Amino acid sequence: MSDRFDELYELYADGALDAEQRREFLALLNDPENRARFVSFAMYETVVNDELRITREELHADTRRGEIALKGESQRAQASKSIRGKSVSMNPRMKLAIGVAALLLIGLAAYAFIPRSRPAPRESSHVAGQRSVFAIAEEKRLYEGDAFDTEAQASTLRFPDEQITAQLRPHTLVRVELRNGSKALVQRSGRLQLDVPEQPSALPFVLELGEISAELPSGSFKAALSDRGPQLSATSGSASLKFKDQSAVLPTGHFARVVDGKLTIAPIPGEKIRFATYNLAQSLESEALQANAEVIRSSGAEIVALQKVRRDGPLGTDDRLQRLVEDLGGWHFAFVALPPSKGLEEGEILIDKPLIEDQACVGNAIISKHSIESAEARMLTFNPPPEELWKEKRAVLRATIKLPSGRKVNVFSAHFSINEQENKVHVAELIEFAKKSDAPRIIGGNLHCGPHRTEYKALAAAFADAWTEGGKGDGFTHPVPVGRWRTDMIFYDKDALNIREALVGGRGLSDHYSVIAEFALPWDDE
Repeated sequence: MSDRFDELYELYADGALDAEQRREFLALLNDPENRARFVSFAMYETVVNDELRITREELHADTRRGEIALKGESQRAQASKSIRGKSVSMNPRMKLAIGVAALLLIGLAAYAFIPRSRPAPRESSHVAGQRSVFAIAEEKRLYEGDAFDTEAQASTLRFPDEQITAQLRPHTLVRVELRNGSKALVQRSGRLQLDVPEQPSALPFVLELGEISAELPSGSFKAALSDRGPQLSATSGSASLKFKDQSAVLPTGHFARVVDGKLTIAPIPGEKIRFATYNLAQSLESEALQANAEVIRSSGAEIVALQKVRRDGPLGTDDRLQRLVEDLGGWHFAFVALPPSKGLEEGEILIDKPLIEDQACVGNAIISKHSIESAEARMLTFNPPPEELWKEKRAVLRATIKLPSGRKVNVFSAHFSINEQENKVHVAELIEFAKKSDAPRIIGGNLHCGPHRTEYKALAAAFADAWTEGGKGDGFTHPVPVGRWRTDMIFYDKDALNIREALVGGRGLSDHYSVIAEFALPWDDE
């Protein structure tokens, strides 16, 4: 039972015993051995408190603003381990501790039946007996009320229970608190990025940024506090803000700052990228071509990933992809040829190159208002049983596109098998292929893997789902006999792009609706 007594003693020292635990603790104190341990522990507390006071005074002399994040395990526990089992001289301070411990034993019975509440979060640094760990910064642990200053080096804080991560830029000063059960981070200077997984609705993560108080139920956020005042950006998710008597919601793709004494919310600045993915269903008719062009124009997209693109016409000399980009105003394109094809090798890539009279093929394409610097394709595994050799071969096409600012983005067009086992292989090959390219990356395609499937979860672990991060509603894109399905998707690099919105676009004469996502590529100094 000694382990249980030690555990309850730690809760008692922290003021965290509930009514049932207090009764159990009192019952254990009926044992003479446990009473002796109680007196011994109280003596250790006095010795260690004194040591910590002297140490903290020395450290404060060299620590800015007198605040420090302590290293390692609980200092009380470490010091106790170092002196337990050794003889301790009975100086007057220790004798006084034993006397105080005896009085505590008498008062503990009354304590068990008096309702108690934990004190409000301290404004000072960690004190002995305060064991609640809220964050870890490399080898440092922060306790309620502790402050941490990155000084000249960047650092990372992690809140282990909720997987919350705070990446701190150099010269960033923060403090951790507990407020009515919610974790809170008080930012006093500098810049940081917070990644917050979904929190209980009643206990959102709290960020205090100057005069702005933000409740963050989930998402990714960037916070800065400088001479210009506080600024908070939501790269994904949303936040509830309070500033003086103002309340507001900070949506995805927006930032908040104080201007002329008022809380102002605006879209995140940066270079806009509007992207779409669209399965054309091998449309050949002139009416379909016109409808496809209208879907793309109405989307406002400047880069589009296309699937099931046929490049022949009724007479074998009508290059429909060439006509489509001309109809859009002279866009650029990259194309990968898939079988069955005529006059082209499997996997052959064409950039801004029309077909000649004896060529015909089907494949994936990427069309863009901006110039395409290079393109590459990955043929996906194709190993069907003999009775399914009629199935289409699949590929992923990558194009590197140069934006008006001169910066580059890698975009991908994918079309996967509807077979679940093949789909798992194709997703793994896509991730491997995409990771070889530099960020930022945007992936669009007819992926045939709904959010309930394991291959979707693998893809969502590697890249962010634009619909999950910035869309509203079900996002269904393909009607099927038993309902509708979200099979056309867009994924992207969450660390490199800020999503502004995601929506389902037009359909034209295809059997798939298009999907549109708008991103901001932040400037380096944001």
